[in-house]
Amino acid sequence: DGPETAGCYKLWLQNRTRPSVMALCRSGVPRLPGTCAEGTEKGGYVIADWPASGSAVPKVVIGSCGSELHIAAAAREVLMKMEPLAVNVRLVSIPCFEVFGEQSQEYIESVFGGKRGGVKRIFIEATSDNGVYKFFDDFIGMSSFGQSAPRGDCWKYFGFTKTKIANKILSSLGLSNQLPVPEDENMKMHGEHHEITTHPVATITALPPAREDEEEEAEPEAPKPPIPVPAVSIGMAPGTRAVAGAAGGPPSGPPSPAPPVAPPAEATASSSAPAEQ
Repeated sequence: DGPETAGCYKLWLQNRTRPSVMALCRSGVPRLPGTCAEGTEKGGYVIADWPASGSAVPKVVIGSCGSELHIAAAAREVLMKMEPLAVNVRLVSIPCFEVFGEQSQEYIESVFGGKRGGVKRIFIEATSDNGVYKFFDDFIGMSSFGQSAPRGDCWKYFGFTKTKIANKILSSLGLSNQLPVPEDENMKMHGEHHEITTHPVATITALPPAREDEEEEAEPEAPKPPIPVPAVSIGMAPGTRAVAGAAGGPPSGPPSPAPPVAPPAEATASSSAPAEQ
C-alpha cells in the first residue's frame, strides 16, 4: 500500500551499492492499519500483534507481502474470532527478505516473537517458495502457473481467500477443526476447455489445448502481387544522360559521351552592340 511503497522509495534512494527493484501490482490494494514506511526500510516488521490479554492458544505468526497482505490480514481476523477456541495470530509484513536478513538477530527474533523453533511461522504468497524457508516453517503458495481471469476469480480458484487460508493454517498447526467455506469463496474449473465458472453469472472459456494426434492444416498462402517499381527521376548534369540497369536499377556501365556543344550563335538584332564612335 502507500506507506510501504514510500518506504521502498526511501530505501532505494539510500541504496548506493546495489540495484533496487520495486515490484508493484497494477490493481488497487486496501490500506491496512499498521503498515508503515519505517518498518519497510528494515525489510520486515509487525503489522498486527497478539492481543495483550487473553489465553488463546495456540499462537502462530503469519507473514505475507504486497497484494496478498490484506488476504493474510482477513485470515487472521477469521482465526482470532473462532469459537470455541480461537487462534492467537501475529501478522508480519516482509517486503524484502534480503534487507530483512541484514537486520540484527535481536530484531529478527523480535518480529517473530522468539527464536526459531518456538512459535510456528507460516508465509502466504501467490508465488513459489523461493527463499521463504530461511525464516518461515511452512508456506502457503503456488506450484503451478496462473489462469487468465479477473484477479478476484483467480484468488478464489487457487484458494487465496480468508476462510481457505485460515483452514490451511489450522491444518499446518495440526488442528483438525475446519471452517465451512462460504459459497462466494468457491471457484470451479472443469472440462477439457479449462472453463472457469464464476459466481454468480460470468463465464470465461479458454481455447482447448491442441492434441498431439491432430495436426493443424496450414491454409495455402495466396500469391502476393508484384510490388510496382515507381519511376525514378534522376537529376543529371547538363549534357549527360543515364543508362538504366536491369529492372529499373541504378545505371550500369560507363556513361555515354556527352553530345558536342554547338558554337554560340551570332548576336541577333536585339543584342546590344557597342556604339560606334
